Amino acid sequence: MSRIAAGVVAALAVLYLLLPADPTAVPSCTDFLELCSKDLKSATATTNQFAVWRRASPLANITSDPPSLLDKLRMKEWNYVSVSSERYFFAFALVRFSYVSDVFVYVVDKTNPVKYEYTARLPLGIGVDIAPSSLQGCSKWGHPPKRDDVVETAPWIQLCAKVEGGFRVRMSVPLWGPDGAKSSLKTEYEFADTSDDQLAMVFPLGARTDRRAYTHKAAAQVNRGWLEIGSGARIGLEGAAAGLDWTRSLCLRTTRWRWASIHDTTATSSGKPVRHLAINLSQFVYDVAPSLDPTKRVSVENIVFVNGRAIRFLHPIVIAMPANGSAQWTIRSAAETSDEMVDISFTPHGQREDHSHFGLAVSDFTQPFGVFAGSFRIFSYSIGRHLTITFGPGAYGVVEDHHAVW
Repeated sequence: MSRIAAGVVAALAVLYLLLPADPTAVPSCTDFLELCSKDLKSATATTNQFAVWRRASPLANITSDPPSLLDKLRMKEWNYVSVSSERYFFAFALVRFSYVSDVFVYVVDKTNPVKYEYTARLPLGIGVDIAPSSLQGCSKWGHPPKRDDVVETAPWIQLCAKVEGGFRVRMSVPLWGPDGAKSSLKTEYEFADTSDDQLAMVFPLGARTDRRAYTHKAAAQVNRGWLEIGSGARIGLEGAAAGLDWTRSLCLRTTRWRWASIHDTTATSSGKPVRHLAINLSQFVYDVAPSLDPTKRVSVENIVFVNGRAIRFLHPIVIAMPANGSAQWTIRSAAETSDEMVDISFTPHGQREDHSHFGLAVSDFTQPFGVFAGSFRIFSYSIGRHLTITFGPGAYGVVEDHHAVW
């Protein structure tokens, strides 16, 4: 690239960052009816239609073709995966923006919840590769060895979509504790398959059809796999709860969200055990305004997976963050209805946070991890009845508060 061309690109990038924040208009159910249906669409997601489906898209192309320079500057991509076993909780993220790439991994022993963590950051999106879609190819950091007998010399992470369905995770990274103690994490596991419901969504950010977000959420138990921490023995992960957030978005200049991701293999429904319960809830970023009362904003990605079946929450839910970071969060229905009631508390065991200020770009991120308690009632239109579910002692996961100017 010539110096003149490079200067033009740099000037355009600065101009984009100097633009005022995008309006925070919320899409209405009147204009985007398919986002607000009572049940998920049964067909495979298409990025040409704003809606919420049970099946993800193999394309995930949300830009013009070819993408414009502004599309490239606005593009934000991340893959976040978590696992909650009987003893351990661990999560990782691969993040790529036009101007920076981020990686983090952390693991917590629930019996002694001290966080061990690995982080890395490089400029200009270098180092992180995001797969073409959530159903094809691999996202990665570093260079995964081609053979098991290769001696590893650098950290690496790999998340692949399996051809036959589901996902495979492999990684080997160093870890550091709060006191500087060094450890390591190695793992390989698989989760989800084609029989499980998932959530795939294309959303008009700021009610603008040219600012699309594609997100794919999956939740399932680990089919097979293992975890190795430090020099300890390999620990089997079969039956552990796993979750995926795969997002590609032309984000608004100013973006805010609160999020809760919950997994429980000890929950009960009307006194009967639930094999696997997973809940995904958010506020602000994917809110829509219902046709009957546009003041009551509802997130279209609020969903519960019960033994692999997906059910939508259709009424407003408030995720309340305490002023004191170590205090309880609450997640409750804005108003109880005959169809829905949510009453959940979250007690943090610790948190991961990052407060990055790059001049014109800002990201303030807090993600506590810990235990959930409470219950909820929901009406399933697919089975035609109410479910009342109570968390068990194994309910674990994260909440998150994120404010970004990017």
